[in-house]
Amino acid sequence: MLAILRMNKPEWILIVIGCMTASIIGARDPVYCIIQTKLATVFQQCDKNVQKRKIDFRAISFFKYHSIWGYVFARSGEALTKRLRSKAFQAILRQDMTFFDREENSTGALCTRLATEASAVQCATGVRFGLIFQHLFAMVAGILLGFAYSWQLTLLMIVFLPLMLFGGFLQTRLTVYYSSKDKHILENAGKVCGNDCFFIMDSLYCSTEDRYGSHSKHPNSNAVDERKLLL
Repeated sequence: MLAILRMNKPEWILIVIGCMTASIIGARDPVYCIIQTKLATVFQQCDKNVQKRKIDFRAISFFKYHSIWGYVFARSGEALTKRLRSKAFQAILRQDMTFFDREENSTGALCTRLATEASAVQCATGVRFGLIFQHLFAMVAGILLGFAYSWQLTLLMIVFLPLMLFGGFLQTRLTVYYSSKDKHILENAGKVCGNDCFFIMDSLYCSTEDRYGSHSKHPNSNAVDERKLLL
């Protein structure tokens, strides 16, 4: 994780801005009931201009923070993905000829790796990194607000926090498991697709379109199985 963040150092300003906006968005969720109460009291104002000004302020603030959060994390994640993909491509070009003679290193398989593996790093530094920050601040703000309003009820809710964390851990493990299965299947599909592009007439004679279709169906079935387990 630290090595990935070091590679994302050129975009550190964007990451800091994203973390700040993510903390604001995360802290907003626990105080949503308070905001809704204040928003409802706006309509008690007799002046229509005051109502419109306060409602517009809250709506614009919501849009502004979400736009900044999504933009900065998406841009920093895409910059890191481009950098990693370029380094991976340079590493492939420096391999000797025997590397490309192996069946698992065909053109289609290598292209699939370049397309998927570098993009997967965005789970650590892209928008999902912002989601982690957002949820952490939401949890901290929720606990603080809970102790401020009713410490007894807050302590009761904290008892169930380990179960929630265990559920999140289990969901992450299932996602990683099915992603690793999809990775090998997609590499095989890319291998078949690459061979079909080079030898298209032979592919028509041998009817390898069905092979590509069968490889492509597995990720879909895995995704359905994953959803069933999570539900």
